[in-house]
Amino acid sequence: EDVEQRIRDAARDLFAERGYAGATTREIAKLADVSETLLFRYYGDKANLFTDVVIEPFHRLMADFVDKQSDPAVAQNPQAETRRFTRHV
Repeated sequence: EDVEQRIRDAARDLFAERGYAGATTREIAKLADVSETLLFRYYGDKANLFTDVVIEPFHRLMADFVDKQSDPAVAQNPQAETRRFTRHV
């Protein structure tokens, strides 16, 4: 299994459960079954990991949503697009 993916999955779960301040790199590493040193080798610090697993996906989602708002097909069914967007969030 991909080590980086295990770290991302563990971080995403802990950030969702406990928030940024409540999740520690030690706990993330333990959940991912890697050493904390390896986590730091991949991401440098908790802030970079948070950016990778929370901030960047959110920015991509928002950009996609904004792009689709200018799409005439979306304008015909805005409720369906809003439901799709909400599911992704």
